[in-house]
Amino acid sequence: MVTESPIFITVLLFVASSAAASAAWSTYWFNNKSYKRNGLLEAFKVLNESGHRESRRVVYALHDQYNSNRDEKIFIESDLNRRAVEMVRADFDQMGTFVRNRSITKNDFLNAYGETVFRCWRALEPHILTERQQRHFEYYMKNFEWLSDEAIKYWQKR
Repeated sequence: MVTESPIFITVLLFVASSAAASAAWSTYWFNNKSYKRNGLLEAFKVLNESGHRESRRVVYALHDQYNSNRDEKIFIESDLNRRAVEMVRADFDQMGTFVRNRSITKNDFLNAYGETVFRCWRALEPHILTERQQRHFEYYMKNFEWLSDEAIKYWQKR
């Protein structure tokens, strides 16, 4: 009895190839999920640091002041204000880049920080739009703006 028939070898190769492809896909999927989870944890670490939280508090207060007098200079009139604004802008533009490029899971990030992103964008929107005009660069902080828009869509679905 000969077990090395062409059909037996073909079936064996197909089964082995399918198993290898399945193992490769599973490995890719788990690594990708782990990569995104680690990215999300790193994002949370950055955004939860006291200096970053304090900067957001300053930005919220600046927005209240801006609403009462509509003077955009409030965002840069002191070093404290300027540093807080710069930190919040950079944080959320960077987070927008990570989410947009799928380095961080969008729904998980927006579940935790969607409201904060939206509030910070609304607080800094007049300042950022002025910066875009002054820099002659329409893409300035576009990832931050995009992330805020995504936060709105996310919460409208909930």
